[in-house]
Amino acid sequence: MRKLTTGERIKDRRKLLGISAADVAEILEINVASYYKYENNSTRKIPAETLIKIAHILNCTPEFLAGHELDDDKELKTLFMQLSSEDRQKIIRQMKNMVKKYSVPFFKAARQKKEEEKKHNVEKIKEIEDIDITASEGVTDINDL
Repeated sequence: MRKLTTGERIKDRRKLLGISAADVAEILEINVASYYKYENNSTRKIPAETLIKIAHILNCTPEFLAGHELDDDKELKTLFMQLSSEDRQKIIRQMKNMVKKYSVPFFKAARQKKEEEKKHNVEKIKEIEDIDITASEGVTDINDL
């Protein structure tokens, strides 16, 4: 069995969660084309900081995305392979449902936080614009505001 690349793991995890590439790119504050380069392995190396952010968005570890196997992973594989094919399929379905159940709310919270930050920034810009308008109307003393 071929080992998945980091990009393939990112893409598989994102699709498992039902999150669009555009949503991930928006949270990362990069364009979608740049994000697709990560998923398609078109870039030689994903910066560590970016991989950490992607892992956070996808509610997993950077080690998982990079393909590093932990001791727990080896034990799980050993136990998993001792099950019948039918039981393995049942567990896979259950695990996928659990991942969706627990990860999607996490993603939604991250997206909501990003939207709140944007709203806050827009409000700050409006405040600055209001100050500029007031200044242009001849207010010369801050106490007059």
